[in-house]
Parts: sequence; C-alpha cells; structure tokens
Amino acid sequence: MEVLLPYAHCYCEENAYMCLEKAREFPDVFDRSYAVFMSSFTCDPSREIYNQWTSTVPYRSFKSPDPSRDLVIWDYHVFTVVHNKANGKWFVIDHDSSLSSSSEPALGNWSKYCIDFDMYCSNTLFLEESLASPYKSRVQLLMDAVQFRVIDGDEYLLFFRSDRSHMIDNSDKYSQKPPSWPPISDFPLWADSTLREKTQALLDSLGPSFQRNNITSLVNMANSTVPGTVVKRHLFSSLFSLDIAS
Repeated sequence: MEVLLPYAHCYCEENAYMCLEKAREFPDVFDRSYAVFMSSFTCDPSREIYNQWTSTVPYRSFKSPDPSRDLVIWDYHVFTVVHNKANGKWFVIDHDSSLSSSSEPALGNWSKYCIDFDMYCSNTLFLEESLASPYKSRVQLLMDAVQFRVIDGDEYLLFFRSDRSHMIDNSDKYSQKPPSWPPISDFPLWADSTLREKTQALLDSLGPSFQRNNITSLVNMANSTVPGTVVKRHLFSSLFSLDIAS
C-alpha cells in the first residue's frame, strides 16, 4: 500500500500530527510512536501568554553540504519518532530534514520517510559538530539550552489543538500558507468516551484560548501539566534506548 504523508511548510506541529495519525493505521509496521517538540522556552505556566514565546532552536536540513547555506534558527521544531515492530529499531520522520532515508525492508513504503534514529540524533541534535569556528561554539551554547518534550503518539493526537492563530501576523494575514486540511480542533474518531473526558478535563484547565491552540503550553518546557517527558539533548537518545519513553 502506498503511503503518502501530507506536508505543510512551517506547520511542523501539524505535520507531526498527520504523520502520527497515518502511522496509527499501520500497527504491523509501528508499535510505538511519539511527537517531539524542540524549544528553549521556559516560563512559569501560570504566566504563559497565548501564542507568545521566545525560543531559539538551531536547525540544519542538510540539503546542502555547506552549513552556511542551510543552517537556520527557528523558534521551535516538531518531529516524529516511530518504533518498527519487526526489527525493533527506532526511526525519525522529519519532513524538513534531507538526511538519507532508511533502506530497511521491514518499513515497506514508509522507508522513504524514515531516517535512522542514531544518524538523526548525531547530526540534528549535535549539529555544531558539522560547523567551523566561531559558529561551532555559538551553536553549541544555543543547542545546550534546547529541551525536548517527548509525547506519546496517542496522547498527542488526543491533546493537540491548533486554530493556526499563531501563524497570523499583525496585518491579519497568515505568515505562511496554511495546510490544506482543516485546523485540528477535536478528538480523533478512535477516541472513546473515557479518553475524551480525561483529555477534555486537561484542556479545560488551560483556559478558553489555550483550548483552541495549545502550542504555547507544549513549547514551554517548564510546563509539566501538559503531556510529555522533557529532557536535554544529551539524554534524548537514552530515553529511547532504555525504553523510558514507553
């Protein structure tokens, strides 16, 4: 069966959502999945302001062998981690990365989207190693401040909401073209009443605005109320190698 994952430029949080939704349809390929937020933003959750955060996340797509051509600074990034049931290996799905895709037969048609987990971590999480001075030390300091919120795939599908208001600029226009699919505003169809009630109680605790768009709370690495385990980059890989994430 052909696998087609939708993509919208600059909407990584929704790309991850759509990926997790599709991966759920292939239980014979993936038995675990996670959304991962990268952000350096921290503040007291009670002081969160709707659609406002300050974060610096260095990122390389590796579209070019020259770091000066593809090194960017984003305010946050989201990618997906999946576990292949057949071979027991972890893979990353990140539409914005041009790192080599996997050739693992067990992935089937998913292989074109999957990047070897260790390769992704060494290149993306420790991207300063590909840089020369003086950029290397500067990027290292920035990456040391970045934290990672690892969220169980089903939890993310249940909890995440986005009306895309964070992408509307001061002139009341989208800063980037919105995705072709509808905004994410409700529970997935597979969610039973127990899951809906439990998640809704958590959403209600965030306040009316944050129920329509809760990205601020997810990128706030000091917020322990919302789903996810938060770690620094040096502990990220071990979270999966030791199966702590599960």
